Amino acid sequence: MKKFFLLTLFALLAWGGNAFAQKVDVEIQQQQSRLVEVFSRAYVKPVTVELKVLQTQVTSKSNNQSDANGRISETYHLTKDEVEVSMGGQLGNVRAWAVYKAAEDYNVDAIVAATFNFRSNPENNNEYLITITGYVANFVNWKTATEADYEWIRMEKVMTTDDREKMSAIVRK
Repeated sequence: MKKFFLLTLFALLAWGGNAFAQKVDVEIQQQQSRLVEVFSRAYVKPVTVELKVLQTQVTSKSNNQSDANGRISETYHLTKDEVEVSMGGQLGNVRAWAVYKAAEDYNVDAIVAATFNFRSNPENNNEYLITITGYVANFVNWKTATEADYEWIRMEKVMTTDDREKMSAIVRK
């Protein structure tokens, strides 16, 4: 019992001694000067480009040809899973995929004045069909914008999202 009492007393003294031995020093410094951060920014001169609609027949990877004016019509098959799960059932996603696929198949940069026909496949209930019709075009004549182009660039910067639908193409002679 004496041993237990002595051990308990020794433990209490050791714990109490540690409690007084712990000391926390806190030092706070504050400055009133202005903080200047270093930013890395790149400034690029605007570039303009022309979109040239191809007036000759082009052939797709699937050997479908365009008409003499460069107008194409291509139908793509999509599974229900691709449309409803992968593309989230969003028609905009399906249309964007069709434009991408047609541009890739015809090896062009853009499909101009594209129209779409999206429907379920009457022969296969688990499939959709999308037909894209439009004119194939490539970007040509890339150049750094001039002072005359800057006004058009400024106008686009201040347009609201609602006004973007009203924007029409610029035709130069």
